[in-house]
Amino acid sequence: LFFFYYLLFHSNNLWKGISTVINIAMPIIDGFVLAYILSPVVNHIERKLLYPAYRHSVSTDKQEIDLKARKRLRKLSILATLLIVGIVLYCFFSILIPQLVNSIQSIILQFPYYIKNLNGWILRVFDNNPDLEETANIVLTRYSSKLEAWVTSDLIPQVNALLRVISTGLIGSVIGVARALWNFLIGFIISIYLLDGKENFAGQGKKIVYSLFSRETANVFISNIRFIHRTFIGFISGKIVDSIIIGIICYVGTNLMGTPYAMLVSVIIGVTNVIPFFGPYMGAIPSAILILMVNPPQCLYFI
Repeated sequence: LFFFYYLLFHSNNLWKGISTVINIAMPIIDGFVLAYILSPVVNHIERKLLYPAYRHSVSTDKQEIDLKARKRLRKLSILATLLIVGIVLYCFFSILIPQLVNSIQSIILQFPYYIKNLNGWILRVFDNNPDLEETANIVLTRYSSKLEAWVTSDLIPQVNALLRVISTGLIGSVIGVARALWNFLIGFIISIYLLDGKENFAGQGKKIVYSLFSRETANVFISNIRFIHRTFIGFISGKIVDSIIIGIICYVGTNLMGTPYAMLVSVIIGVTNVIPFFGPYMGAIPSAILILMVNPPQCLYFI
């Protein structure tokens, strides 16, 4: 009853305390997340490559490998995983970042031309459709005063307030980015430690579960955890592969259609596709607006 009362009337203090604990534990959380993501790669390299190579090198058919050899092979598998992931990320960003930078610079430099191009396309549409032009003029005449009042009284003050917030928050943003990088570095070190002894940590977790619950409840709990792990890791792996395929298909399709900024659009589509359900829409809307400013008919083809 006391806890319910405190949760009802002092929830702000509770959530503030939880937020503080999460911020302090963020490097550990990052380490667990990285270790969980890299664990399947480590397992594959260890069991499919290093174990057979070790058995072949020592000329034995025994399935069990002694503890010292297993520790050495674990360290080699972690090192190989880090090298592979580092090489893949380096190749990906070395190809991607220059094209993205060129695309963004081109957008900034040619933005006035894109606005002029969009206005010209709208005027051509109106010239070919007098009824549509008349309807647009009626709507503009009716709502122009309201639009002007909204721009003067609402939009401009809000933009000024936003600019003040952005200008005052730049230092905080730099500090936040530096803190996030520091937490990621510590989490990376923690993830290596977790990957090296993940069987020991799993065994200790099982002991804790069996010490807290009865044997039947503990068995059910561990079975459910294993099911959640198989489902979740399968979903994450499949979603990443699916997003890579979608990004490649989008890049090929936009290149064949001559869509402007094909690489930038494909990266947006591939990255947002990781988000379930709403991801494709979140990627399609800004990409369509970008293409609309450059080439309105291509926007329709893209959608």
